[in-house]
Amino acid sequence: MVRFAGDGNVSDEVTTVRIEAEPTFASEARDQWRQIRDMTKEAFGFSSVADLDTRVNVMAERFKDRNGRWPRALELWNDSGYQNSIQVLASGTPFLPPIFGFTGEDGGTQWVVNDPISGPRSASIGSLLAGTGGFGDLRGIPKFDDLQSILAGLSPIKQPSGSGRRAAAGRTPVVFDRAELTEGATERWRGMLLEEPDEAAVSALINDYMKDANAFWMKEAGRRDFDTFVVDRIRQQPRYNYLYSKKPGFQSESEYLTGFRNVVAGTGINPGAGLREIEAGASSGAGLAGFGERVGRTREARLTNVGRFGNQFAQTMAASGLGRT
Repeated sequence: MVRFAGDGNVSDEVTTVRIEAEPTFASEARDQWRQIRDMTKEAFGFSSVADLDTRVNVMAERFKDRNGRWPRALELWNDSGYQNSIQVLASGTPFLPPIFGFTGEDGGTQWVVNDPISGPRSASIGSLLAGTGGFGDLRGIPKFDDLQSILAGLSPIKQPSGSGRRAAAGRTPVVFDRAELTEGATERWRGMLLEEPDEAAVSALINDYMKDANAFWMKEAGRRDFDTFVVDRIRQQPRYNYLYSKKPGFQSESEYLTGFRNVVAGTGINPGAGLREIEAGASSGAGLAGFGERVGRTREARLTNVGRFGNQFAQTMAASGLGRT
């Protein structure tokens, strides 16, 4: 933004020009900016924040354009565009030329246009030729034969100590679909603990998984099973001990809860009351026969049965003609 000092009179001998920087996320909401930057650096294992600083500002600006305000740190963290942008940075592709080619698995050349924020996208030869000003060839556009090895060197993610030659042998960080991981973790948490998970707890779980999975991949070329990771984390929660401390060792968590779920389903009580009964039965380790009798004596079950009897009675009356006027 350019502003001029003075009253604009042409007789002014000196007019000073002051250039004012446009406000950024870092200048307007520095605490939130620092929080999301440090959170991202830790979760992804970035070795520096030099390129990350600018990227956080850019994505926060886009959030502001959509919502009319700067984001809170967790809002930006959960934004799919932000996550994609950070994974692009982690891959190392922003440090490649804006247009390049590489040798594909079939031995042919694949051409891409490289956006430093949204990442590379495939491009046809025709579109590239038009973009080079019609020179009629692709001379001057770099081509890489071993793109994976190059990206491994460009990625700002820290290489684990002791990773040896295998970590440098062309491996790049794994790119995860955060939304998919969040959905899977939420469903598993809900199914095992019979409650809605805390958003921050799930976010921390996903961060830990991505960091651990990438470290294992870079060091050992192995893959961490996501569901196993989630279940292990759930088993560390206090509520897990509350629900499953009486579970027999030969049963899985799913098998244990299924018995109580089946009993409750047979009573027809509403889902909210049913969930409370399942929780009470599982935590107490009640036998299914005694559990069924107890649930049948609850007020919810009695009301449900009265309603059923009333409906059946009305249907019988109607069928016999006795209920007609």
